Amino acid sequence: MSTLGSLLAVEPELELTFAWPRNAVPHNNAKIAGLAVISSTELLEDGHTRTLPAGSLVLVIGEIPFRVRGRIAAALEALLQQMALDECVGLVVSTAPGQPGHQPFPQSIRDLSDDLSIPLLMTTARSDLWAQVDARIQHARLIVAEHRAGQLDALVQQLPSQLADPKAMQRIADWLAQALSVQVLVSETERVLAASPQTAAEHLAHAIIRQSVDSSIPDTGPHTQLITLAPATGTQTVLAVARRSPFDDSELRLLQHAAKLLGLVEQACREYRAVATASHATRLAAVELLLDGEVSKARRIMQNLQPGLLDADMARVFVVETSATRRDTTLRRCETVAAGRALVVADPQRRDRVLIIHPVWLDEAPDSVVGELTRLVCALRSRCLSESGGCVSAGQV
Repeated sequence: MSTLGSLLAVEPELELTFAWPRNAVPHNNAKIAGLAVISSTELLEDGHTRTLPAGSLVLVIGEIPFRVRGRIAAALEALLQQMALDECVGLVVSTAPGQPGHQPFPQSIRDLSDDLSIPLLMTTARSDLWAQVDARIQHARLIVAEHRAGQLDALVQQLPSQLADPKAMQRIADWLAQALSVQVLVSETERVLAASPQTAAEHLAHAIIRQSVDSSIPDTGPHTQLITLAPATGTQTVLAVARRSPFDDSELRLLQHAAKLLGLVEQACREYRAVATASHATRLAAVELLLDGEVSKARRIMQNLQPGLLDADMARVFVVETSATRRDTTLRRCETVAAGRALVVADPQRRDRVLIIHPVWLDEAPDSVVGELTRLVCALRSRCLSESGGCVSAGQV
């Protein structure tokens, strides 16, 4: 997007210079959304009643007298007041060429410029040279808008088909790191959820610690941003990003959008874990009841979770022995093989075993589950798969 500084640099034919303040550097980065042209005649007729587009650079055409005073001075003061209300970025007046160092603005207007933080500029270029400036500004804005739209579209594409996908948060962090050339860290109070690159955790740890000490700190430096993913729920999950160069407004908005998506993923994962924990507790209770011979009670507590699963009159009990470190992996693989046709739980008594209760139906193929479990155990090189009747496979996980 065009700024006051870039307009001076890339449009030399406009012969544009700052008249006030003397130190114009703070205004160089002011973004220009468009050009509003007012003739000196309109200025005197309309006063400050017209509404100006936000972010516009206001150009008064028609040569301003060597000394601004009287009605035109009052009109310019009224215009500045209106520009402040409409959030305009600067006032440009046309002056006669060949007067280097000429200061057309009286002290009262310069004081008002300081109060309103609206810079005053002069141009000695002809009006026709300004005719295409607004079109060029709008074209530059269009390019920026298309780039932003492309970034947002690419960000949305990072969302997985299932929000609880455990790898979704890392994919979003990786994309954000590449799109904005930043280090990214998503973390809770006691653990890192995603980091890109992997060294980001080390570099951003200090920023997270500072925020935990004083939550009123919005960021820890000009090039570091900390955004809470779910402020409404009170969770402590934070998106932290950092880089060497400052962030512009569009990048900050992109970070806010990324934080919202990460918040959705984090919330979905948390809810999925809660549901999975409740489901596991229900399954475990049902297995214990079955092993104690309380079939009716087991059927009742499983009715909402998997209606009809325990309606069969007979069942097989399988025990898969594995190592304690690989039990969770083995459990998930067994659940996949069972595909809802059996109860699969981690043995509460031993950390190296998985229990499977398989209802036996008369119309089921004799080896449908047994065969698939046997093949799984062989693939995992499991130490032992025991059925309530014998050991049918041996190996080592």
